[in-house]
Amino acid sequence: MKFSTFIEVFVAALYNETHLEHRTEFKVGELLDRYNLVLEPQWQKNFFKDYTLTSLVDARRHLGPLREQYVSLSSEGLRWVEEELGDNVAAFLEQHGAFHHTQEVPEPDDGPTIDSSTWTGLPPGFVLSDQKRESLVVMLQDAEVALDSLGAGNSEKAMARAYIVAARTLADAPEPPVDIIWELINRASSLAGIASLFVSIIALFTVAG
Repeated sequence: MKFSTFIEVFVAALYNETHLEHRTEFKVGELLDRYNLVLEPQWQKNFFKDYTLTSLVDARRHLGPLREQYVSLSSEGLRWVEEELGDNVAAFLEQHGAFHHTQEVPEPDDGPTIDSSTWTGLPPGFVLSDQKRESLVVMLQDAEVALDSLGAGNSEKAMARAYIVAARTLADAPEPPVDIIWELINRASSLAGIASLFVSIIALFTVAG
């Protein structure tokens, strides 16, 4: 495998793991181990210097070995995977010998895995409790603030902001219409370069009850 190919596989693995684990930040070593990826010694020195990696991945660096550094998808990385690979992320990983070693099919009560291709429709039995509603309002406020830091176009940002404000207003209503709120969030997350803001919000909706 070429170094350039390794970087693409690593980013695809990070994307896949983000949706499987319902979190956005991982140690480099976690991804290497879970997907059986071998970071050759001659690549390690240039790993965080590679332009493709630095444009697709955000790194939270600290003193310590490379395997202990934290990485997360950038908005550009999210867009690259979804535009270049689409629904073929798993096939792309398998093609290069990268398999999620601990992936299991969840039981129905565990809630569905987050998958951007299936962000339509609420899970059976979902209830927007007071606690979830409070969390949702805070998440939407954070998403609106974070909009300006994304590389998305102005039109996408303006549309996403409108959806977020509408969803937040409805979430504050005495009897919030969950299906409409979900639809607004789903539409906002589908805009180019915006979906990274909604991973945690989507996760909130995947738990029934």
